[in-house]
Amino acid sequence: MIHIACCFDKNYQQHFGASLTSLLLNFGDDGTDLTIHVVTDEVDTAFGQKLNWFKRRFRAHVEVRLLKSEDLRELVGLRTQTAMVSHTTPATWFRLLLPNILPADIERLIYLDPDTIVLSDISELFHTDMQSAPLAAVVDYNNTRMSAMYELKNYVNSGVLLMDLQEWRDKDYVALCLEHARRTRDEHLFTDQCAINTFFAERILLTGEEVESIRRPQ
Repeated sequence: MIHIACCFDKNYQQHFGASLTSLLLNFGDDGTDLTIHVVTDEVDTAFGQKLNWFKRRFRAHVEVRLLKSEDLRELVGLRTQTAMVSHTTPATWFRLLLPNILPADIERLIYLDPDTIVLSDISELFHTDMQSAPLAAVVDYNNTRMSAMYELKNYVNSGVLLMDLQEWRDKDYVALCLEHARRTRDEHLFTDQCAINTFFAERILLTGEEVESIRRPQ
């Protein structure tokens, strides 16, 4: 089973429809071996009806996972806006909770930002050899500047992540990364993206051709 996760609050529900459509239309198989986990803090009637339409139209599994109050408490003290990003909300941190809130038998998944447009079959990315890395990602368009600023070898974009959830659980990376994010919050220009880069640093596996099927708005 190929697992995809998208995390957002009600502000990004409208964008998710286009992202989900592009993912499903370009998936190479009939979708029966694809599960999309919609992780959010609220589902209203209109959004629920749209998700039901997708479930009827495509054979992929779409599962909604509402965050609980104890999940949201994990995000207290995290920075959500900076001088560089003023439009983000606590939802930008939901992706870091995935290893804990998804079932333990899900060992790997692709995280996609809800405004991501998928241009071809995403399954190749899912089957990337992660070489025991907790994360795989592509370098950010602003890699040169940001890696120099934080003294990193590379700086990746957190909008598309291949995650080894089992490695995260084994090493307790959720708690450790969130604690790092709180401790260094004033140093981060791009909230969760900077926290992920500075915490994992060279433990991130860089991908190249594997992510050419994905384009994100800059």
